[in-house]
Amino acid sequence: MPDVRARKVLRRALVRGPEGVRLASARALARHRDLRALRWLIEHPQALSSRPLPALAGLLRAFGPGARAMLIAALERGVDDTRLECACLDTLGLARCHSARGSITARLQRPHLELRVAAARALGRLGMGEAIPALAMALTDDCWPVRAMAAQALGRLSASPAVDALAECVSDRAWWVRHHAAYALAAIGGEGHDALCALAARADDPYAREMARDALEFGRGAREA
Repeated sequence: MPDVRARKVLRRALVRGPEGVRLASARALARHRDLRALRWLIEHPQALSSRPLPALAGLLRAFGPGARAMLIAALERGVDDTRLECACLDTLGLARCHSARGSITARLQRPHLELRVAAARALGRLGMGEAIPALAMALTDDCWPVRAMAAQALGRLSASPAVDALAECVSDRAWWVRHHAAYALAAIGGEGHDALCALAARADDPYAREMARDALEFGRGAREA
């Protein structure tokens, strides 16, 4: 662990340095679980304004399990920067932080497309059946990226209660929604497999029939592998 003087130097660089120096200082402080530095980053999202979302989420994860409560508290208060808010969602989802489910679910209703997509992705990663109703509702979102991510998340959760909703999405106008819905049904198995068979045989939509057959073939190959 660095001594108090070294931490002060790193914090000073975090506050005063150019962005590259700020990033290096933040990474060093994250390795030592310096939550004071994390609090400053949450309060000053512009400090790393050019960092892409994956890099920012990776930095937040580096602060370790002790950071989760601070990230949840930030979400509950409200985060001024959409990119940082998405990074918080990704971090908590990857950590399977169940206590964050309410804060994450609330983002499915936000006007920002990126937030709704990130929330659906995080809910799928949490591994909680309690998230299924909210994700099933997200299948009706006006924007196809949200519908697609919600379908993918339901597949990750093996969400058999959402089989009917997913089957309807195999006829969605957006290819990625059809794809993720069909493959989610394949991942669910059982009822999901039966729904795909019905779609492949009797769907009025030829694109739905084709996608259902692709998903069935994929599922068959996965079982044989």
